Amino acid sequence: MVRAAGPRTVARELAVAGVSLLPALLALRGGDLASYHGVEHKAIAAYEQDEDASAAGKEHERCGSNLVAPLLASAAIGNVAVRRAGLRGPAAEGVVALGSVAFAVEVFAWSERHSGSRLARLLRLPGHEIQRTVGTREPSAEQLEVGHAALDEILRLERG
Repeated sequence: MVRAAGPRTVARELAVAGVSLLPALLALRGGDLASYHGVEHKAIAAYEQDEDASAAGKEHERCGSNLVAPLLASAAIGNVAVRRAGLRGPAAEGVVALGSVAFAVEVFAWSERHSGSRLARLLRLPGHEIQRTVGTREPSAEQLEVGHAALDEILRLERG
């Protein structure tokens, strides 16, 4: 409906992207999903930094939420560009989708390789805010125990 309301512009495409995020954001607001996502981050951080999971942060630099902003921005720009070039249909949309995923992964990887740079911190800011506000929640002690047990089992299997 948003796209059909007028010509494709970057603003309209960003509005479509925002609407497409609503189901995921609503799923994270209810139940334990965001808390277990926080457990995952805390368990990994605790393992990497050799500390107690309860003291670790619930936001993590390598979270997939860091893919969201570059993915949506490149998809919005790509969708407008292909329309203005006169391209339409599933093939054009598929190329934009694939290119947007590739772009987001490259931004993610670059940010990991240059994690101390100001630009990397800026590129991760939207993903960090997603984690902070909706993507993760501080877990309970019982949820942290589940995360600790899961990590112990993964490490046991890796040691073989």
